[in-house]
Amino acid sequence: MFGSSTTQLLHNISFALTFSEGDEIIVSSIDHEANIGPWVDLAARHKLTLKWWTPTPPSSSPNPNPILTAASLTPLLTPRTRLVSCTHASNVLGSANPIAEVTAAVRASPSPNALVVVDGVSWAPHRPIDVRALDVDVYAFSWYKVYGPHIAMLYASQRAQGQMR
Repeated sequence: MFGSSTTQLLHNISFALTFSEGDEIIVSSIDHEANIGPWVDLAARHKLTLKWWTPTPPSSSPNPNPILTAASLTPLLTPRTRLVSCTHASNVLGSANPIAEVTAAVRASPSPNALVVVDGVSWAPHRPIDVRALDVDVYAFSWYKVYGPHIAMLYASQRAQGQMR
């Protein structure tokens, strides 16, 4: 999908996805508002349980910046988990998160069909993006962040499309 910004596209998809009351959404505490606001709003609209995923503290990681890890995510995953959102790279901390490992943890969880939603805005200018290798369900970034036209793009997997109205 194409749109005016990553923020707008993530808001759009939050309205397209279907959920049931009591489903759980896990949101990263180090994301940009673009990948927090839509899910917080969705949780309130549909009476979903919102869980906050905090990064691994630098003292327990070889990386001097906090990162989101599969180990810090796993305790939050339950059979009610329907969506996990995070950033590929933090625009504030500069941390690059291991998205393929995160997705693998979700797929191995009690809720393997939970969607993994990634904001790639801060990753796209620096590294290639391979959504299949990452096994993500939704990935968005803004072309204008990499000197492209003022447009954004969102990838949605077949799994994600199957959960849309």
